[in-house]
Amino acid sequence: MADNVIPFPGAEAEPDDAPPFSQADIQAITQQLIDELGSPEAVLQALGAFGGFEPFGGRGPFDLMSPRPKPKLLRKRSKRATYVVRLDLDDAKPPIWRRLRLRSDVTLGHLHGIIQVAMGWTNSHLHQFKMGPSTKDFMMMPFLTAYDLSEGETDGIPENDVRLDQVLGEPGHRLFYEYDFGDSWHHTIKLERVEPWVDGQPDASCVTGRRACPPEDVGGVPGYEDALAGLRSEPSDNPEWTRELLAWLPPRYDPEHFDVAEVNEQLWQGLFNPDAWHPGIV
Repeated sequence: MADNVIPFPGAEAEPDDAPPFSQADIQAITQQLIDELGSPEAVLQALGAFGGFEPFGGRGPFDLMSPRPKPKLLRKRSKRATYVVRLDLDDAKPPIWRRLRLRSDVTLGHLHGIIQVAMGWTNSHLHQFKMGPSTKDFMMMPFLTAYDLSEGETDGIPENDVRLDQVLGEPGHRLFYEYDFGDSWHHTIKLERVEPWVDGQPDASCVTGRRACPPEDVGGVPGYEDALAGLRSEPSDNPEWTRELLAWLPPRYDPEHFDVAEVNEQLWQGLFNPDAWHPGIV
């Protein structure tokens, strides 16, 4: 299963004989950064601030030699509850987000399908969840997807074995989700409220949200921002690139469009609920 099903517009494969960075190049760049910022720790903190995360979850650079930390699951709730969460597409400006009401004991495999529908993705790429519940630690081992297991991965916890209440316990807790490892669409799921469960309500529903989902394979947040600038007819340093991006957008694409009724119609059809499928299908 290829990660990128549709080629990115204008992308060309790197030649096999492209010269890699030499060890001397890497050492020179690293030393320059240390000289300018004062210490290796300052370099790591600067990189973390640039990427929007705390480097190594607050650990020091020498801890990289230690095994990657595994998720520490929270205790399951004794009674099912309703979780009100906010789902944000990280770094999107203006913000792109959804507010959802979720059954507290849905699995992360089910949550993956809910996110795909709620945001508007097409489930065409790989994904992964990473545990919080507070600091975003990119060294944290992700939960294993069905694809990981089919590839023989065994070191980790399958996402289909993990419930939502085992990763989000109280308001303020966060869970991190990445979709499409090429475009790297990072999402944050933040628990806002815990409410009593009402029998008969759907496993997932969308309360509100803002703005349309970016098109698939547009080049992540930077490519999407370039496409939006093209829609606004802003001057471009690379008009040909802008034309390619605009041609890549779906017909009549409106970045402001969001219809909560459309989202709920798809969610309530239950097409993305693997918890309800026969194990053979899963």
